[in-house]
Amino acid sequence: MASERELSYIASVKDEDVYAYRMRKELRYRTYCNELRVNDTSVKRSVWTDAGWLDLYFYYPRERTSDVVVFNFHGGGFCLGYWELDVPYCRLMADRSGAVVVNVDYPCSPEHKYPMTYTASYDAMVWCHRHAEELDIARGRFMTVGSSAGGNIAAAMVQMASRQGDFPIVGFAMNYPVLRMSLSREALDSSRAIANERSLQYIAWEYADLNQMGEPLASPTEAGPEVCWPDMLLNVAGFDSLKGEADDFRDLLVSRGTHVDYKNYPQAEHGFTHADLNEYRPDDSSDAWGRIARFIKAH
Repeated sequence: MASERELSYIASVKDEDVYAYRMRKELRYRTYCNELRVNDTSVKRSVWTDAGWLDLYFYYPRERTSDVVVFNFHGGGFCLGYWELDVPYCRLMADRSGAVVVNVDYPCSPEHKYPMTYTASYDAMVWCHRHAEELDIARGRFMTVGSSAGGNIAAAMVQMASRQGDFPIVGFAMNYPVLRMSLSREALDSSRAIANERSLQYIAWEYADLNQMGEPLASPTEAGPEVCWPDMLLNVAGFDSLKGEADDFRDLLVSRGTHVDYKNYPQAEHGFTHADLNEYRPDDSSDAWGRIARFIKAH
């Protein structure tokens, strides 16, 4: 139940506040992102969606041994578009699994509020399915992968594909995903978790109506039994305030007969898989991405 303080804080957040937030991130990441762009080996394709042009970056493995196509969704609270930060991990997944990996530069809020991130991303996947021969990819054996907000999008793509039937998704993998939209969360140590004010900012920028937070695309824990969930891999962080909802989602899918490969990294915090973040834990990160690569290869 939201408190008056939380609702008041959300009401005080303006859409234009996102630009100061993005500027701080730009000053922090621009050198690192420029280095990643210079050394990137992807093939870029731009796709028209209901949110305008959406860029896709294709990573073809050195040796292709899988007909699966993996769509990767980066993190960033739905409001940051740093697809570059996932470049090393897309390359790693492609080469270790032998599958084609597609890094999705999806539209962000507040310019594109819920549900446009989902609908545009799904449009792009449908386009890839229909243009498989042109793209030199297999038709209709897709997987989705995502970290944080990207994990939420990865789960949303499974729901949309299950309901609309355009193509099968044979598995999905997530690092510390957002699985239940909430105005307040508990953590083992609040000093090692996402600040609640930051989470409230993300929510204010993403939703025009807070009632949308309870919809299944936004909160996969609310998805009904009509969704056919494929095999799932889930990496969680022990100090993450999102761990509770991830555990609930795991239990939900297990109860519905889905195979779940779950691992908790007890000393890790949200973001531990990414070298650009202060929370980065190299050994745990290597293990988490290795698990995902093996999961892809197994399918």
